[in-house]
Amino acid sequence: MLSAETRQLYRLFADTLDYPGAGTAAMLIAGQAQLAESCPEAAAHLRSFAAFVEEQELHGLQEIYTRTFDITPTTNLYVGFHLFGESYKRGAFMARIEEAFAQHRFDRGAELADHLCVLLRFASVCDDAEFVLPLLEEAMLPALGKIESAFQDSSDGYALAVRSLVALLEAQFGSLASRLPDYMAIPSASELSDMCQPAPHGWPQPLCGGPTMAGCAGSAGRAPSRATAFDPQPASLDPRLYPGGMEHD
Repeated sequence: MLSAETRQLYRLFADTLDYPGAGTAAMLIAGQAQLAESCPEAAAHLRSFAAFVEEQELHGLQEIYTRTFDITPTTNLYVGFHLFGESYKRGAFMARIEEAFAQHRFDRGAELADHLCVLLRFASVCDDAEFVLPLLEEAMLPALGKIESAFQDSSDGYALAVRSLVALLEAQFGSLASRLPDYMAIPSASELSDMCQPAPHGWPQPLCGGPTMAGCAGSAGRAPSRATAFDPQPASLDPRLYPGGMEHD
């Protein structure tokens, strides 16, 4: 079962990465001390982000947020998109998440089910650790790795908030880089763009289905040697997150 402190940290990051409001700066200041006790590295990034937020006018911060997460596809906050692209696999993933929301009577609001802030809020209230922990480790953390990579060398703005969350999750689950094989290397911005082009005539599946699809532009023709979290039904992962009903005909 997740501790109350861990739940509060997930809620902190859900609020941090949500559209900013008048209380964002105060919320960040209040959250820094709590995070410092759990993960000093994450707290350092969050402290830098809080300083960045304090330097901005609210309208300007909202514009930065929109430009960063709503306009730029490589840094959007939709976990399913980063794992599967715009393919049937993302739809199947979202359907499974919606089922979990219904089971736990969780209201996601107006956002899509795979939005990072929605999933973090769900993790902060769901009492089913056997479902939430794989969701964090096998879905959110790899997606955040792609988003973090897309920021490249940026040392300010929302890159700091994303790095803070990555640091926290890596402290809880282990380094993402040390657990991913070479064929799961994060694609560049241009590769990700290519992944979301319409499939040519005769192709049975979209090009953006992820590294498990032969011929996918994002996988550079490399085929995985085993099931991974990028496949909706890897045999080694939690079957409730990747159920057998997600097979594609």
